[in-house]
Amino acid sequence: MKILWVSRHEPQYQQMQELKEVFGNDVKLIKHHQKVRSGHEVIELMKKNDCSEVMAGLPLSMVQELVDQGIQPIRAIMERKIHSEGGRVTFSHKHFERIEDIHISTVKLLKREGSK
Repeated sequence: MKILWVSRHEPQYQQMQELKEVFGNDVKLIKHHQKVRSGHEVIELMKKNDCSEVMAGLPLSMVQELVDQGIQPIRAIMERKIHSEGGRVTFSHKHFERIEDIHISTVKLLKREGSK
């Protein structure tokens, strides 16, 4: 099982353990730390590297592109901790989630004359 890891961050030990628990011990990460420009580029990277899953730390618009193409990416949910000594920030893994769909509901904040 190959997973494309699209993130500038290296996977944490706990993340690898959870992926092995979910997908089996033979899970292999194909790490891509460079910036991607579109969901289409992510799909091409998945095909090129024969990955059946993608863990994506991507902007919502790119995630939407993946979902629109039938791909349900995995995302890492992290806990942010600010340490009292110097305000250092660390992140620890809580769990992974699969993104099945995205729904955004908006309302225009400022209504100007002549606009809808």
